[in-house]
Amino acid sequence: MTACGAAAVAAAATRNEQIKEMFMDMGVDELLIHLLTKYAKDDEILHVACDAIRSLVTDDDQRPATSKVGNIICFP
Repeated sequence: MTACGAAAVAAAATRNEQIKEMFMDMGVDELLIHLLTKYAKDDEILHVACDAIRSLVTDDDQRPATSKVGNIICFP
């Protein structure tokens, strides 16, 4: 992944929970960690990687995340 790839992740994941989940399922978090460690002295790449991480972990609205709700019960 490059700085452009991280910028694309940040833009696509902002305010889109389904895209965030897809990126996480694909392992983008590991690629972002790789960027952070490999390019630790490159301010531009660090900034873009942090933007991507922020977009992945920031709630899009005030509803609790499904993973934090517990068991979900559906009623017919």
